[in-house]
Amino acid sequence: MPQLKPYQEFATPRHILQDSQLEDTGNPLTEKPVTLPEVTITSQYPNDRSDFLLVIPEVLSVLSDSIVAFQSEEQIKQISTIQVAYPESHGADALEESDFDEDTQLYKAKDNYIFSHDSKDIPVYRLDTPAYKVDFITVPVFHSKIIYNLLANKLFNIFEMDRLITVGTSELNGNGTVNKLLSRNYYTVDELSSPQKRLLDGIPNMKPPNVITGASGAFTSRSTFFNTPHFTLAVDAEGAFNLDLEKLNLDAVVDAAIVLNDLLGFDSTSKFQSIVEAKIELKRAEAGGLYM
Repeated sequence: MPQLKPYQEFATPRHILQDSQLEDTGNPLTEKPVTLPEVTITSQYPNDRSDFLLVIPEVLSVLSDSIVAFQSEEQIKQISTIQVAYPESHGADALEESDFDEDTQLYKAKDNYIFSHDSKDIPVYRLDTPAYKVDFITVPVFHSKIIYNLLANKLFNIFEMDRLITVGTSELNGNGTVNKLLSRNYYTVDELSSPQKRLLDGIPNMKPPNVITGASGAFTSRSTFFNTPHFTLAVDAEGAFNLDLEKLNLDAVVDAAIVLNDLLGFDSTSKFQSIVEAKIELKRAEAGGLYM
């Protein structure tokens, strides 16, 4: 006698594959293209060649804020403005459709929020230290991560620099508070016995699985295409790096400030370090265990 299996009611599937998906007959030419912003640079001063381009992400803006607070107006000035803007056709008017569709409008609202949030002006500063001319920028957080690559391409095509220095975050897993990633062509022959080389030799190298992402990763990777010597300083942190929501190791930020000061010669006293430490203590008191 045949066995009857008990009746089982299956849950409604959350997604049903269409024939076109199974056969992979979708036409990529008819898909909606990704909207990219326009990146333009307006210069207030002639772009003469700098010794260093220093790139600092917003999560580490305490470093750039301290540089601005420490230097006098004679030593630092804004030389350019980088404008990131989306075409006007993708503004709020894009929501007005003759045929209303709830799902379509939802996606358009999300896109327009990103377009509005990612349209920003970024100042570029020139800092004259006793030894070097340093151009530096603080890169804000962008929802569309491809903008970091667009920014890097634009700056490398417009600005002339001898070397690139980027500061980023990475989960170093106990391998020191700061690590380094150094290009092979960073030193000249005359610098092989310099104090700067001895300083960087004392910083542990980054090792897998540690990575640099976001603005720092974009600038570091693009520098290889332009054959620009680069030094990346990784600061210990943890959290959602892909969302720019890291929780910083605040002691590591102070160590990074010391390295930058010794390398670029911001200050021969301890004033710059004191400014950074004061800002760090304020953030420590405000944030506690929360993400910065």
